[in-house]
Amino acid sequence: MSPKNSRRGRKSGSATIHAESFLKSINLAFDADQPSRIEHFRPTTKCVSLIRAMAAQEDDRAFLIVAPYGTGKSLTAVYALQMIENRTESHKVLKELSGRLKTVSKELGGFAENRVKHADRQGIVLALHGSYESLASALGSAAIESIRRLTADGRRARFVHSMPTRTAQDAIAILNALKEKASEIGFAQIAIIWDEFGRHLESLVADGRGEALLELQLLAEFASRSSDIPITLGLILHQGLLHYASNAPQGVRSDWKKIEGRFRTIQYVDDSKEIYRLVGEVMADRRGEREPGISKRKAGELAKVAQEGGLFSDFAQSELADLLHVAFPLEPATLYLLPRVSARVAQNERTLFSFLYSAELSESISPQHLYNYFSPAMRADTAVGGTHRQWLETESALSKVPDDPWQMCVLKTACLLGLGTSGERSRTGKDLLEFAAVGFDKVSPWRDAIKSLIGRKLLLHRRHN
Repeated sequence: MSPKNSRRGRKSGSATIHAESFLKSINLAFDADQPSRIEHFRPTTKCVSLIRAMAAQEDDRAFLIVAPYGTGKSLTAVYALQMIENRTESHKVLKELSGRLKTVSKELGGFAENRVKHADRQGIVLALHGSYESLASALGSAAIESIRRLTADGRRARFVHSMPTRTAQDAIAILNALKEKASEIGFAQIAIIWDEFGRHLESLVADGRGEALLELQLLAEFASRSSDIPITLGLILHQGLLHYASNAPQGVRSDWKKIEGRFRTIQYVDDSKEIYRLVGEVMADRRGEREPGISKRKAGELAKVAQEGGLFSDFAQSELADLLHVAFPLEPATLYLLPRVSARVAQNERTLFSFLYSAELSESISPQHLYNYFSPAMRADTAVGGTHRQWLETESALSKVPDDPWQMCVLKTACLLGLGTSGERSRTGKDLLEFAAVGFDKVSPWRDAIKSLIGRKLLLHRRHN
């Protein structure tokens, strides 16, 4: 999807905002040796735990990173890879990014900065992406590529070429040999980062090889027991592991549940302050020289009501007022819901930033616009814990009020407010629904619309729950 009205970019602090930067795809395997591919990385609070895990700064060494489309998990993974490998040609970019990282985590930013200062602090990163027929073969190839990136000498990786690559024990043998080579060269860590791991799980189920996942259990146990040289194993997928086993036999699902217990799960749904501020900066960039269509006083009033309704609890009221002002024409509820809805239902072509760059700025952007944009993705989200059922219920209710735009907007807004972040439903109060529907508008027609929908039982209002 091509962005509308996008400009070349504008300065924001130390970074320049480019539409192309946010919309371009990142591939862990292909971009491992390209520092320029992570220049636009903007660390947020939510990415700290992911970077710490990959850099062996946590006690646990095996991780499942559940990260929906559009959350920047691949970009974070490529940054972690380049920070761990710490190659000379990456130092300029890594130094810049360590400064940005300090603004969200002084400790982790200092750790990253210190690595750049000490060029001899390096690690080996095995970058995997997608599905593989042989785990051992994939690890061997990734080891060769990492050593080549680090030493510019393919001969140092010759030991891998002659090793068998058929069984899980072969994979462990490769890692043991890699540990010896790391000690010989002077590298202090081995990280295995597997992006798009969900594709591998889908392949296992489709081919009837569900038992092959036991190889990952063995790998996780090996990593957790490696004390001389830390080994981390990070598997990045879009849904929980058991989601991919929904069509597998019961025995496979039981085995996968046990395997899941060997991993620590990191939920990477980014609704942090930093992502909201970045959204505000993108909207300011798209407006260009035009001033926001609401006054700072009005933004302050909206901020107060929003927080009384339970939205943006991490912000001070003055901070939120500034954010609502700069993010115009995004209505407060739209701004709040955008990263959450994107995380639940986004697909490759429908992400947070593609929504921002495709939105028309000639009118206020309400939750209804958000619903309309992500509706195809919600419709297709039929998996366990998906949003298809909520979408179907909403579409059924919409069919009963086809000629009332107010009621249609209320129903779409109620649907989005009712989406939880992990498959559950969220409870929405009547006052919050009214605030979300009103946006920058006047109150009167919205109250009547909500009252009518409750009267017709198209909205269920429980006074005591």
